[in-house]
Amino acid sequence: MKALPLAVATCLLAGLAASAQEPQTQQVRVRPRPYATAEVPAAAVELPMLEGPLAIVEVRVNGQGPFRFGVDTGAAGGARISQTLVDKLGLQAVGQAMTGDPSGKSRRTIQVFEIDQLKVGDAVFGKVPAAAGDYSAVGVDGILGNGLFSEYLLTLDYPRRRVRIERGELPPADNKTILGFEAPQGIPTVHLRLGEVDAEAHVDSGNSRQEIVVPASLIPRLKLAAEPVPAGKGRTLFNEFEIQQAPLAGNLVLGSYELSNPKIDIVDLFPFVNLGHKFLERFVVTLDVKNHRIRFEPAAVAGKGA
Repeated sequence: MKALPLAVATCLLAGLAASAQEPQTQQVRVRPRPYATAEVPAAAVELPMLEGPLAIVEVRVNGQGPFRFGVDTGAAGGARISQTLVDKLGLQAVGQAMTGDPSGKSRRTIQVFEIDQLKVGDAVFGKVPAAAGDYSAVGVDGILGNGLFSEYLLTLDYPRRRVRIERGELPPADNKTILGFEAPQGIPTVHLRLGEVDAEAHVDSGNSRQEIVVPASLIPRLKLAAEPVPAGKGRTLFNEFEIQQAPLAGNLVLGSYELSNPKIDIVDLFPFVNLGHKFLERFVVTLDVKNHRIRFEPAAVAGKGA
């Protein structure tokens, strides 16, 4: 999403998981595992987060680069790639797919390309389908979706500004720091509470500037500390919308973590609460896609263990 100042949620910018559509010559079918091969060392692969409005790492594509790719838990599937990089690398389209933002409105047909080799540190993924898009608003050449890490643990260590990929799995959910999640649209969706209201929230590291986005349909049930005020306009690749802002009269509760009276951005286009990059910066976030578990370790706690 874009607000004033610019705010972009790449799960919205990049769209949902590309569902196959029959083009004139070939149909792209996204694999259950969105790559054909993977080579990940036994030891953890750890990379620094580059400067930028979201978690960005260096990636090599077909032996060239490095290029800047955003790590987006709010982007289903394996990867997205900018049209500029497609042209630079001379990639050929392998088919088409339908994409859109979480509103489900204004879906579009986009081209899909296959990356022979996608190298993230010492982790190498082969034959990765990647939909093309425009990611200039967040200053990246492409997006790494959560599906790329479907067999591994992905950690966004915001306090240390590191991204880690490793083998293993998280312990079972304890509903304190480790939560179970659903992924009806390929996006991790967790349970939280806003004041006295239960809600479902997308965990969206690609929402580059916003903290907490709440659908307008939820507002009549919430207690606010002040009337909502206009906070600008936003847009995805597919839709524009108005944004209002207000402080919540109560706590946001996520597992054992509580945030008192947070400001929330109110949008009438989307059906879920969205926890963006600015919210996630409070934690070391570890995503276990395979087992549908996610750990939120508050920065203060993580610092004590460092």
